[in-house]
Amino acid sequence: MDDFEARLRRFFYDPDEDVSGLLDLGDTTLDVVPAEAQEPPEEFLGFLLGDERFLVPLISVREVGKVPRLTEVPHSPEALVGVMNLRGELLPVYDAAAGLGIVEAPRDLASPQAATPPREMRVVVVHVPPEAAGLVVDGLLGVIRLPYHAFQSPGPGVGQRGGRAAIVALAHHEGRLHCLLDPQELLP
Repeated sequence: MDDFEARLRRFFYDPDEDVSGLLDLGDTTLDVVPAEAQEPPEEFLGFLLGDERFLVPLISVREVGKVPRLTEVPHSPEALVGVMNLRGELLPVYDAAAGLGIVEAPRDLASPQAATPPREMRVVVVHVPPEAAGLVVDGLLGVIRLPYHAFQSPGPGVGQRGGRAAIVALAHHEGRLHCLLDPQELLP
């Protein structure tokens, strides 16, 4: 037991010990926290367009739902799929893949001959001042939390269509590339 007490005594602090060097050590380690570690993550809604992954700020998303019966609009803008009635509000619905040039033409979801949309397909209703609009997406990834320092500039010309840059940033999340979209630039 004497050997154990001796080892224990070496481990604990004695009131008569000189600890002036140890007190300085604690002060220097507190200010080394990088600024990125203090930045809280932002929330984004992740979704698929084909095999590609995209994000929109969650604050701009009003709701997400299954693709309802859409009404075709003759002589409409290129990416407009149709309009939908959402609890008495008439909303334009755009094919996000067509708006980004991922597919040649918007998918036929509103004509009388339109096939039933796939189960995973959703309409993301985004609030784009002064109104709201729906974006048809191929599937949802859920809410993704990323700090803004995780994003990088996409470079010149990336995500531009018709002189508008819909892709504003790129980020890696779980080993996959995600493109951050500006919904206002994506919609005509």
